[in-house]
Amino acid sequence: MFLKRFLSSVIIIAVFLALILFSYVPWVLNIGIALLSAAAVYEALMSTKFFEGRSLMVTGVVYAVVMPFAAHFSLEIMLLATFVFAMVIFVIQIVFFKTFNFKHTCVVLTVSVVISFFFSTAVLLRAKEPYGLYLLFYLFTSAWMTDVGAYTVGSLLGRHKLCPLVSPKKTVEGAVGGVLFAVLGIFLCTLFFRLITGVQYNYFIVLPVALGAAVTAEIGDLIASIIKRTFEIKDFGNVIPGHGGIFDRFDSIIFVAPYVYFIFNWLSPV
Repeated sequence: MFLKRFLSSVIIIAVFLALILFSYVPWVLNIGIALLSAAAVYEALMSTKFFEGRSLMVTGVVYAVVMPFAAHFSLEIMLLATFVFAMVIFVIQIVFFKTFNFKHTCVVLTVSVVISFFFSTAVLLRAKEPYGLYLLFYLFTSAWMTDVGAYTVGSLLGRHKLCPLVSPKKTVEGAVGGVLFAVLGIFLCTLFFRLITGVQYNYFIVLPVALGAAVTAEIGDLIASIIKRTFEIKDFGNVIPGHGGIFDRFDSIIFVAPYVYFIFNWLSPV
C-alpha cells in the first residue's frame, strides 16, 4: 500500500511540475484544471448515488469544464458563469419537479460550485504576474506538504483523535505535523525562488499565510471525509493507486486555491 501510494505521488508530482512549468503556454493550465475539475465533480456526484439526475450531473460536469476558461478572463466572468449555471440547474428542477428531489439538486449545485469555482482560482493565481509562477508553486507546496505532514506524523506519533466522528484516523498530532510541514515546505520553496529569481519574497508574510493554508487544507480534507461518510464510501474513485480518486487527491488543493488567491490579492508576497 505504501509503495503504491509513494509511486503514485511521484508520478502526480512529476505531472504537476510539468503542468506548472508549462503554464506560461496559453490554455495549458486551463485545460489541465478543466480535466481535473470535471473528473472530481463526476466522482463526487457519482458517490451521492443520485442517479436519477443525469441531466443535473451532465450540467455540473460541463460547468466544471467551463470554469477554468472563464477564469482566463476575470473573476467577474467566473461569477457570471456560476450565475448562469445556477439558473440552468434551477430551471431543470422546475421543469422536472416530479422527477428530481430538490435535495439532490442542491447537492449538485453545491458540489459543482465548490470544486470547480475553488479549483479554477488557480488560473487567476497564475495570472498575478510577476509572481504568478511562485504563487502556483506556493499553492501546491502548501497543500501537499500539509497532506504529507499529516499522514507521516499522524502515522508515527498520532494518539489523540482530531474528529473521530468525521474521520477516525485523523489525529491532533497529524494536524500539527501538517501545519509544520506546510510552513517548512513554503520556507524551502520561497528560498528556492529567491535564489533563482533574485526576488526578495517576504518570509514575514509568506510563512504566516502558509499556516492558514495548512489549516484550510485540513478543513478541505475533513469536508471530503464528511461527504464520504455521509454516502458511505471509502474513496471517490480508484484511478490513482494508493490514493483513490481525483477528488481524494486534490481536495486540499481545491480549498487552498481560493484562500491563497484572495490573501495575495490583498497582500504582496514581497
